[in-house]
Amino acid sequence: MFKRTLLVCSLLASTTAVAEEVLNFNASKRSCVAHSNSTWGYYGQLSQPQSDARQSILLPNDWGLSFAACGRSTAPLHRQSPIELPAVEALPAGEQEGIDFGGSAIAQVIVEHNCHTVQSTLTDDSVRTMALAGQEYRLLQFHIHTPSEHVIDGGNAGTSNYPAEIHFVHAAVNDDGSIDGSRLAVVGLFVDVAPKAPLPKIDEFFSNMARDYQGVATTPGQPITVNLNQLTRGGNKYWRYQGSLTTPPCSETVEWLVIEEPLVVSKATYDAIQAAKLDVGIANARPPALPTAEHKLRFGLR
Repeated sequence: MFKRTLLVCSLLASTTAVAEEVLNFNASKRSCVAHSNSTWGYYGQLSQPQSDARQSILLPNDWGLSFAACGRSTAPLHRQSPIELPAVEALPAGEQEGIDFGGSAIAQVIVEHNCHTVQSTLTDDSVRTMALAGQEYRLLQFHIHTPSEHVIDGGNAGTSNYPAEIHFVHAAVNDDGSIDGSRLAVVGLFVDVAPKAPLPKIDEFFSNMARDYQGVATTPGQPITVNLNQLTRGGNKYWRYQGSLTTPPCSETVEWLVIEEPLVVSKATYDAIQAAKLDVGIANARPPALPTAEHKLRFGLR
């Protein structure tokens, strides 16, 4: 049985600890909510006053007002993400169409501030690929949501989150080598927290991500290095389903693969990530959609 982390107590503690800092941070001119191009956001951004030409921020349940595909309530919306994952072990890769990670294991990334998450974008000379059912995909970027967007259905015990989830966004590679942004495959990796991380180099990488992101308005930081093999080493079991982007425009063009085994970072690093993304809300996670008939059939749910 896989390991799960109930997040209620930790979220409450984290919220209490940083509430005043959030208020102060959002009052700053560098806050994303002060940018005229920020039309949607997450909970935690409402604390700032609508002044200084700041516009209202659409929260997740209202994204459909500006982005039709995010509505979730009318046709042709059938595959919105994230979802509640079933409380059963994910299938081994050998029992599915397996993931084959290739290309460069060592990547150079630029940490960027996009007003919605902490994002690492691969540099032009960093090529990481993934083969899925005979189709090649290229990794473009990965970013962090806290808490996790996908949740685990625990039956009578309710649902549970992990403290964070990393999304590795891949785009299909055409025969001529060009990238097809309309066909995406996203690998979801849960992140758990422990007093000490088992992989110091990975923990250091995320600490550096937070450092480079802290206080940056729109200017990327210096490239930093990460071993992608270490990040995705637990990808031998995963859930797979067809879904959507979890941010506007919520396009239903994503093949999802959510790895069962979480990555573990230290509490100090997790706290640094949280502090680095205060201006995109304490929780930059879209609430899960109810599993559709298609999801239930795929996972054997009733």
